[in-house]
Amino acid sequence: MEIKVKINGYRMNFSRELEDGQLFNSDITELSKMLKTTFEFAGINPAFVASHLASLCEKEAVDDTIKEIELSKEVPSAKNTPDFEFWKDNLIELDCGLKFAPEDFYVGDKKFFTWDEGKKYEKETLIPHGFRLPTLADWTAAYCECGQKEDGEDDPDKFEETLKLSKEGCWDWGLALYLGQGSYGRFWSGTPSSEANAYYLAYHSEGVRPQGNYNKGYGFSIRCVAIEEEK
Repeated sequence: MEIKVKINGYRMNFSRELEDGQLFNSDITELSKMLKTTFEFAGINPAFVASHLASLCEKEAVDDTIKEIELSKEVPSAKNTPDFEFWKDNLIELDCGLKFAPEDFYVGDKKFFTWDEGKKYEKETLIPHGFRLPTLADWTAAYCECGQKEDGEDDPDKFEETLKLSKEGCWDWGLALYLGQGSYGRFWSGTPSSEANAYYLAYHSEGVRPQGNYNKGYGFSIRCVAIEEEK
């Protein structure tokens, strides 16, 4: 039997050999453990999810598939966000005119965001406080200023030090795993490349890539820039 679970718009399928087509508490517990990191990434309380999984016991299977259940339709509200006044007092100013926030954006313990989540928070939380996501052009300008050596080679150490970036890794929704902690950083831009993909900046100990292009459903970090005041 295949159980389909949809979390914040992303589908995850699980196959189980179930006796008499019944889903028991042990199955619910196992599914909850498997999805724990996904729940955390999606900002959903595991206990809340367990109650929804329990409702599967009451569903009838059709063609050995239990109908998909929706666990959450909305991005969590922006509570416990950064101190934006601290950001404004500690901006990282580049010669190109960009002013970067001194730390990554977060919502409570949530530090990775899909591109759509990032754009939602940009509209509802960041812009009202004077910040936005960097564009593809912004990341490229920052790379040209502090991500290259005089000979044109990448300078990831200077880039990381200047912008005070961190190698937090990313969230891979396909594998439902956090990857790359301490090895690399990936930061969304606000610039889409297609309906499914968007541009991002990636850096690691060997190089900097300001024009990465990936699926919007992956969880990357967000480093904001200040909105330039009109003169």
